[in-house]
Amino acid sequence: MMTSGWVQSGHVNGTQALTLLIDLRSYMDGVKSFQDIMERLQALVDLQEVSRVFDETAKEQAGRHQLKSYLSNPFRCFPYVHQSRYEITVKQLVECTKDLARKVNRLLLGEREKRNVRVYIEELNDIYVAVSGQWESSAKQKMEKLFSVSIPADWEFTMEELYQFLTLHLGTEEDEEDNDQDSPQIVNIDQLVGKTLIAHNIHVTGLSLQTFPWKQSEMPHLLMHSWLKECIRRSFVAANRIMRMNALVVDYYSRDVTRDTALYSIYHLLAYGKGQITFSYIKDLYEHDGPSIYFAILQELYGQTEEVAEEQPEEWKWEEETVVKEEIPKEPLQAIPDLLWLDSDFCQRKFFFNAFVEHHPIYENDFHQQQAFAIIGKLLAEQGDGEALVRETIFPLFPQWTNAHKQNLLDTTYASSLRTYKSYQNIYYPKAMKRLQRLGSKYMVTKNWKAKYQYDHDTFRIDEHIKEFLASVQIKEIEARSGQHCRMCPFLHVCKDGEYVIDANDN
Repeated sequence: MMTSGWVQSGHVNGTQALTLLIDLRSYMDGVKSFQDIMERLQALVDLQEVSRVFDETAKEQAGRHQLKSYLSNPFRCFPYVHQSRYEITVKQLVECTKDLARKVNRLLLGEREKRNVRVYIEELNDIYVAVSGQWESSAKQKMEKLFSVSIPADWEFTMEELYQFLTLHLGTEEDEEDNDQDSPQIVNIDQLVGKTLIAHNIHVTGLSLQTFPWKQSEMPHLLMHSWLKECIRRSFVAANRIMRMNALVVDYYSRDVTRDTALYSIYHLLAYGKGQITFSYIKDLYEHDGPSIYFAILQELYGQTEEVAEEQPEEWKWEEETVVKEEIPKEPLQAIPDLLWLDSDFCQRKFFFNAFVEHHPIYENDFHQQQAFAIIGKLLAEQGDGEALVRETIFPLFPQWTNAHKQNLLDTTYASSLRTYKSYQNIYYPKAMKRLQRLGSKYMVTKNWKAKYQYDHDTFRIDEHIKEFLASVQIKEIEARSGQHCRMCPFLHVCKDGEYVIDANDN
């Protein structure tokens, strides 16, 4: 409802909230009323305020540098703290939600409540005038057609009756002629009788010896109507038997008149067609095939000669694209901190996406967000009043999960030293941020672990990793390495080589 175009607060329209609402799907999980929605949005405002405090603390060192901001503020791994991703703010979404609640309360009726239809449509018109400034002309025409309907003054409807009234005048009815002209459709020929009454131009093909008239559909092997009739007689009694017998009779006669139905549909088209009618057949689609006798009769009656499409030459000529492989500069790669290079142990494509596209991991999946919450909560619990302060200040910021679930996430996450730091261009960040970078990805004994080892022992040799990354750069993509670690990758849904759980099970 928020993005329907009927919601507006000031100059902000509800349609602008689409990207924010998509990111909030898991955050809003479990809401059942407008009160629940308002409480969730207020918690989100508080979460953004907490994130803003972290940003302000490091503002002098980080400036507008996204990566430095992430190193100073781990909450930036959650998408909904990034205002730059959305067209509206959360506070504007709160105001739009209030507007939606007012309109719902105004237009929805109680279970047995009745409302004067004319008054109801006038109220709907008042809302329409206020919000329709940016609507498409086709939508406006539909609404204005509704408002022009003459309604008796004494009509009083329930909510269900009002819904039927609106459906009747708005519904799914389209201008069939325009629709037929603008977007041709391919339908089965057995729908020809119905299409004759609504379509403007019709092209009927398949009128060859082997495809028209339609052949009588055969019963499955070893089944006969007489045998089915006897089975029904022996297996069912009373009304159940009669119903099945009737169905069997209908099936028998429908199969018997298949040929006549095909001929009737052509007659019906000629008698009631509204516009241009074209008949054709597909030459050489089947062996020993040709135009049917009915196609020849139609051609003789309506005096048009057969049109044969000219065979097109199969030669295709195009200029071969010359690919010039340019040398990739190493300076931007040398400016990437050790933390992001940890991704290269698992997949060079993931490293590229995190380092160059998003500049740091942003987790949109609820499962990933739970792990990120647990890691951040465990780190914060190592200072001040410990877990008690985390439960008091951080738990309320994530109301989509129960307190018991959040506590379980903390309890099942191992502690890591918050006071061991690394530095990046005068920004100091906990070494334990590596857990937020890889989540639950596991290092396999036989797989690459060079970046992790060098990161842990402060012996990072960035030139080696740059060389390995450049070797994975292909003309149009970065080489990917699939495996169990894909389940922890925030880019799995856009990676054609990613491995899902079901893929691993198949192997």
